Amino acid sequence: MQSCILAGGVAVGVSMSAVHQPWEAMTIGFTAAVLSTIGSRYLKTHMLLAFECHDTRALLSTHGLPGLLGWLAHLLLQIKACDDPTVAVRFAVFHICSLFITISLSLSLGLITGLLLKWNFWRPPQDNKCFDDQAFWEFPHLAVRK
Repeated sequence: MQSCILAGGVAVGVSMSAVHQPWEAMTIGFTAAVLSTIGSRYLKTHMLLAFECHDTRALLSTHGLPGLLGWLAHLLLQIKACDDPTVAVRFAVFHICSLFITISLSLSLGLITGLLLKWNFWRPPQDNKCFDDQAFWEFPHLAVRK
């Protein structure tokens, strides 16, 4: 429930400069909440099977998809409100270019971050000791005396 509310806020927040009527904001928020619910229900398992990646905190369905929905709503509402077709086309081109720049930057920086985290420099814990904190913390009161 909380992620759906947050998803509605993300989508409405992205498109807020173009929203002029309350029903527009309510429609965008409701659609984002439904999209977030469907995404968190079905997208997690499909991402794991298709890309072998885990969306542990449901960021894609809480922030990514509602952000894209808000971007699309902002584009359509701005084009609808524009009187001059030349200005509308120019706005659409700039808007689409900004989306491609944002997606390319986020994918490339996410790839760099993933490669840095897979680097052996960080020494990940062994699989059999994933939840054993003694490798990372000092507990003088639990130390075994020799």
